[in-house]
Amino acid sequence: NNWYLIARCLSQNKRRVFLLDHIKYLEVLEGSCFKWPEGFSIHDTYNRVWGVWTHDDDRQPEVETVRLKVIKGLAERFRFVTFHDSQQVEMLSNDEAIVTFEVTGAKEMIPWLMSWGETIEVLEPPWLRDTVAKSLKETLKKYE
Repeated sequence: NNWYLIARCLSQNKRRVFLLDHIKYLEVLEGSCFKWPEGFSIHDTYNRVWGVWTHDDDRQPEVETVRLKVIKGLAERFRFVTFHDSQQVEMLSNDEAIVTFEVTGAKEMIPWLMSWGETIEVLEPPWLRDTVAKSLKETLKKYE
């Protein structure tokens, strides 16, 4: 629900994603033009990205498999709401679900995962599971 600009940042000389609401100054360079790199596809570059944080160079980032276990009740929501184009939902016999995403930028999922609280469990990748667990422990310390 935001507008973004994908452009070459002249100060950093690389492609970046800019949130339009955060642009404070813009100068139009008369007579300038941008030529897409040979073979560049906006769909191929961004279709697996979880959100808008992207890599800082023109290399394609590695796609990671993120698997979640979702509790009974909430599992139904994941059957009917698509959070990412790669989302796959496998309903289990106990009405829980395994939800799988194939994404780049999985680090950006952390706040979203935390917002589900005890209703989901991160199964993989291990680094994401560990990061969420550590964050939950740190949060719990604030209430002890």
